[in-house]
Amino acid sequence: MERGLAWRAANEGISGDRTDDVLARLHASRGPRAELTIVEIGANDAFWAVPVPQIEANLARIIRILRDGGSRVALAAMWFDDWFLPAGPEYAREFNGLYERVGGAEGVPVLPPLLRSLFPEPGAWLPDGIHPTAAGHVLIARDLLGDLNPEWRE
Repeated sequence: MERGLAWRAANEGISGDRTDDVLARLHASRGPRAELTIVEIGANDAFWAVPVPQIEANLARIIRILRDGGSRVALAAMWFDDWFLPAGPEYAREFNGLYERVGGAEGVPVLPPLLRSLFPEPGAWLPDGIHPTAAGHVLIARDLLGDLNPEWRE
């Protein structure tokens, strides 16, 4: 999707990262100097059953650090079916609500889950069934552009 925008995007995600990993390396990130930072982190915390209040506190600190560095911040939600996480359905329900809670408390917009369009697309996933392929990243970019500016939805 060519929109003629003079934006440069930098993906600073590292596979396997948890929110505490992001906090540990955030000072070296390009994010604090970014005009807009989209934070999407927490799935690995959920897979490791990190207590949800700890994830919430880490996300709030990440957002504050980015804002203090001059970046506007948006938080991308994550969502898991009750059966998906090893910690069980009660943990999944508590986890699923944390993005709205943090976004509200920190006054940042909460975007829909970035992987939402990938679920029905078998070619959008790597063989691990967890990470997107290049085709999956195209779907993510399309959805993200539409989330940031609804006029660009196709």
